[in-house]
Amino acid sequence: MTSPDHHVFHDPSGRRDRQARLGLGIVLSVIAAVVAGFLATLAFAPHLPDAPLRDPHVLTSLHQETPRRHGRQIRTWRRVPRPGPAQGGKAERPLTVGFYVAWDEDSRESLRRNIERLDVVSPQWIALQGSAGEIAVTDDPQGVARIAAAANHPAVLPLVHNAANGAFNGPAADALLASPAARATLVRHLVEQAEQHGYGGYILDLEAMSPKGLAAYPGFVAEARTALKARGREVWVTAPFDDEGWPLKRLQQASDTLVLMAYDQHYAQGDPGPNAGQDWYEAELGRRFASLDPARTILALGAYGYDWTLKADGRPASGASATFHEALRNAQDAGSPIRLDDTALNPTYGYVDDNGDRHEVWFLDAVTLFNQLKVSDPWKPRGYGLWRMGMEDPGGVVTARPALGACRCRRSEVARDRAGGRFQRRRRGAACLGPADARQAQPGLRQRDGPDRRRNL
Repeated sequence: MTSPDHHVFHDPSGRRDRQARLGLGIVLSVIAAVVAGFLATLAFAPHLPDAPLRDPHVLTSLHQETPRRHGRQIRTWRRVPRPGPAQGGKAERPLTVGFYVAWDEDSRESLRRNIERLDVVSPQWIALQGSAGEIAVTDDPQGVARIAAAANHPAVLPLVHNAANGAFNGPAADALLASPAARATLVRHLVEQAEQHGYGGYILDLEAMSPKGLAAYPGFVAEARTALKARGREVWVTAPFDDEGWPLKRLQQASDTLVLMAYDQHYAQGDPGPNAGQDWYEAELGRRFASLDPARTILALGAYGYDWTLKADGRPASGASATFHEALRNAQDAGSPIRLDDTALNPTYGYVDDNGDRHEVWFLDAVTLFNQLKVSDPWKPRGYGLWRMGMEDPGGVVTARPALGACRCRRSEVARDRAGGRFQRRRRGAACLGPADARQAQPGLRQRDGPDRRRNL
């Protein structure tokens, strides 16, 4: 037997201790090397290019366009379609125009949902850069791909505007219109862009100008039209629906089409009220078409509303635009019932926010659109527009109007050459929207207690 004083693991020579220390040192060295290697990969990792995720619908569009890149380029471009002659006693179908902005994802989604029902897309792509005629062009590859891949191939008329930081720069537009050199520079840029990208023309949207600027505006529109008409393009121009001192007749004569902005009866900086009351709309419609040619007029209809914050005495403190969905969500969150104003036939409600401030909201929806179309169709305007895509009641896109007959319209195709960046034209016939595409027409305007009048919140 072993003596109890004898230690089993005792090594008087110290050899075992030296071996243990050596093994532990090796293990720690390996661990340190692994950690150092990991830190080195963080410090010296190669830079990988960004790979932003894309809308899968856009990826599909790009894939569909790829085979065209190496095909023969078509050197013609898309012309704006015009309603064809009535056939079999049936009415002509007006053009449908969608105004689209690249900076709003809701607008992009609305474009995706509705583009195949549009004859003309007007993307907000071209802005004035100062007063010397220079321009800033929005880079919108997703919008370009979406429009180019549409099966119906709509015309593309970019909006040329003088807005910056949420407001129109009237003085810059005044200075440009007063300078023949600046006007010539702007026209030259527009011609270059149209030829480079194959646009069907432009919609000029200069606003907040002085009386002097307004007086010079038709002359500039005529200059732009002369330059672009020689190349097969059209020039449209926007103007307020309620005149406000604008030379509407001269603008229509100077352009291919006058676009009347039939909204903002009340606006953010003014008193609360309907955006486009039916009584106001009908009165202004009669006044405008007493002197204007409906066949050269597009009626741009509103698709949004305003939310005014009120002072303690009820006067407005501030106002902000509200989309259809925002208006409904706020009403639902506040538990506020939406009512239809008996005179304006526009929906409205009030609520109190978390800060205790009172609000008054007026907005437009599918029914207000229906009522506007109902009274406008007998005038036979060239078409209708929606300002703007992404703000609308999904049931009230301007293309979902009552059936106006199963006529056929002279239409064109536009192809997108991915390498050359052009919208291009091919001719063909295309059927108009029929009853399956629109709400069933009802006799007379829809009233508060009528069908589909108001949602239960």
